[in-house]
Amino acid sequence: MAADAGLVTVEPNPDLAAVAAELFADDPRVTVVHGDARDVLPPLAPFDLLFLDGGPWKQEPEERLLELIAPGGVVVMDDLTPGRPGPDPVRQFWLDHPRVLATELLTTPTTAAIVAARLP
Repeated sequence: MAADAGLVTVEPNPDLAAVAAELFADDPRVTVVHGDARDVLPPLAPFDLLFLDGGPWKQEPEERLLELIAPGGVVVMDDLTPGRPGPDPVRQFWLDHPRVLATELLTTPTTAAIVAARLP
């Protein structure tokens, strides 16, 4: 990570947040935040890169999530199931949203990732 870059990680479990904060205590580029990402990320936005590893926004994306991403910024989500039958609101949100350009990439034969860029 570049010297002028910053990384914010959110952990809902207070014990795990404390461990992560201790692990990164000597790196001023890293901020560990305890709480619900929907509450703690908006004041820290916009982000150039947002990795949705879990939590409610990964499973149920919503319009205000886009406001966290700088224009031209990127969202990455992994651990998706390719070819999932039936309606898939996560894929539909990202792949069909008019404010993002997104694609789905196979990471293994049984897993996929979505990479989406917020349009200016």
